[in-house]
Amino acid sequence: MKKFFLQAFFFTAIAVFPVRLMGQVSSTVTDINVDANIIAPISVENTGSTHINFGTITRSTTAGTVTVSPTNDISCTDGATVLGTTHSAATFKATGEPSAQYSIGFSDCTLYTNDEAYSMIVDGFTTNANKQLDANGIEEFAIGATLHVKASQATGTYTGTLDVTISYQ
Repeated sequence: MKKFFLQAFFFTAIAVFPVRLMGQVSSTVTDINVDANIIAPISVENTGSTHINFGTITRSTTAGTVTVSPTNDISCTDGATVLGTTHSAATFKATGEPSAQYSIGFSDCTLYTNDEAYSMIVDGFTTNANKQLDANGIEEFAIGATLHVKASQATGTYTGTLDVTISYQ
């Protein structure tokens, strides 16, 4: 019977006082480093005063498109015909953190006559950028686009503005 009471006492003690029988609670502290890295801002500039120029286009009764590639190649569809060789892609220089990757964004672009009575849409922007700055933090690239010429487009000089935005990735 003594054995029974002794076993009952130990089981009760373990059930009622488990922490005291299992030992002490301890805690530890460790240090970690906290870092920050500030990099140069990224920027883009149009170089050489070169802008996207679709050249001189003849008017037609059929709508068409004129596309200037980043390598200054030109192509026309349907009723659009370009005369001469005054077309050009726009050239740019991106600068920022060496070897950094970036993305390029384009705003909507509409060309208007001087009195804004007539318009043409520009879209389909393409670039020959690698979208990564070199070891000196520079990349030069060009941008081309497609101009949509309406059937019987009004004659005149058309101009517009394109916003080119670059951002780190």
